[in-house]
Amino acid sequence: MKQHALSSIFPALPDDELQSLAADIKAHGLHSTIVLYKGDVLDGWHRYQACEIAKVNPRTIDYKGSDPAAFVRSANWHRRHLSATQRSLAQVQLSEWAAAGNQPKGAILHPPLTVSQMATTAGVSERSIQHAKQVEEHGSPALKTAVKAGDVAISTAAKIAQLPKKDQAAAMVAPPEPQYTPLDAAHDQISELQSALAVANIEGSEKDKDQAKDLITTLRAEIKTLTETLKAVTISRDTLQNELAAMKRHNISLQKKLDKK
Repeated sequence: MKQHALSSIFPALPDDELQSLAADIKAHGLHSTIVLYKGDVLDGWHRYQACEIAKVNPRTIDYKGSDPAAFVRSANWHRRHLSATQRSLAQVQLSEWAAAGNQPKGAILHPPLTVSQMATTAGVSERSIQHAKQVEEHGSPALKTAVKAGDVAISTAAKIAQLPKKDQAAAMVAPPEPQYTPLDAAHDQISELQSALAVANIEGSEKDKDQAKDLITTLRAEIKTLTETLKAVTISRDTLQNELAAMKRHNISLQKKLDKK
């Protein structure tokens, strides 16, 4: 059996968790029946995979409802800890599947959801939905897989999706373009304030220096505040760089797995 397109909208179970599920099914049996739609697994794909690993014959039933997209959403939306990025793409893919004429015969057909309606339903911003639509329309399979896994933010994925598909995998692991960051701004402000402070201390008459005392006090306070900000931004930057490095390693591993398929 194959995984139904609606089921594949949601993230894959990590290998270690799949193996744990297989061990549990082998020891205690399959508790929840697998739901099929037109011969494909609509709900319970990971249970089906685990049964295959455990060599247990899976129990299945056919879906008899009139809205498989709503069924899959209901079955997966709240039992998984989905990020805003994952919810955005999942909502767009669910809505577009339903709007593409895939509903069963006799189903009540609803007009396609607007961006605003999708954002409200998914609990995300309209911008996130717009980004998700960009990824769904122009993103490569590898990019969509990375978004589903939560490895690439939807805003970043939308920018990558603007590239030719052949270049998107490389963009997922490429270092970001240099930008004028808050760290750079803090450095510049501290340098300017220190220069102003030095001038105020050296130049001018004693009367001018007395008048500059308030300014000097203010400048020193601003330097202290900016120095503390600089320290916080540096820590944040280092943390993000470590997370980015880990993400790059994961994406490279993911791309290698996809290339083998």
